[in-house]
Amino acid sequence: EWLLHDGRTKALLRDSLVNLAVCEPDPATIRQPSLVQARVPLERDGRNLADVLGALSQNGFAPRLTRLGERLDRICGGISRVRTEAEAGYQRIYFEQVVKGRVETFRAASMSNGTLRALAILAALEQRAWPSLLCVEEIEDAVHPGALAVLLEAAEEATEPDPAAGRLPFEVLLTTHSTEVLSLPQATGRRIRVVACHDGESTVHGLGRDVMGLLAPPETVGALLRIGALWPDEEPLRNAGDPLAP
Repeated sequence: EWLLHDGRTKALLRDSLVNLAVCEPDPATIRQPSLVQARVPLERDGRNLADVLGALSQNGFAPRLTRLGERLDRICGGISRVRTEAEAGYQRIYFEQVVKGRVETFRAASMSNGTLRALAILAALEQRAWPSLLCVEEIEDAVHPGALAVLLEAAEEATEPDPAAGRLPFEVLLTTHSTEVLSLPQATGRRIRVVACHDGESTVHGLGRDVMGLLAPPETVGALLRIGALWPDEEPLRNAGDPLAP
């Protein structure tokens, strides 16, 4: 399993584990209306996505919701707005999309798996309740290859402070087996981690020194993976001492 990791310091490991959030959206769950409960942060399967979007629509968070909408439009051309509405104690997600010059409204139940999954990932990266570490499982799952660049761009920006949008940076870890993902500019050799399993024990490795020497443009991590030349370092990465010690 290949990991794209943008970390800053191992000293934050304890807080990262305490505030770890995992994003593995389930489109079938997102299609269902949810009870109005104002639950944040985003749950693993995205069941409270309407709550997270509703929180972003409140005063002071408009830049984040606007940016989310702009990125979703780049993924699914013509979507002009995403909103939520409460109906009899339930919240539904609605999409406004330009069709033949007219704005049509669609419920989440009418949208594709890829659109819903991309929306949930973007919402996880823009949500009001920041995790210290956000892990997105299999970012390429059900997402069109052309949309992956937008999602990785959003993930990279989430690791940087954005005072204009009132957002603090946090750690982002993306798991992937996709050569498409690993061929994007964000997938630099220094960010890649390889998880290996031997005798039931998993270890995390950086890329081998020889592989790092090959990663000069236009060569990419994904291209090396395609030809079976992406070898991890022999020694796993280790922390000195107990990183969870107070």
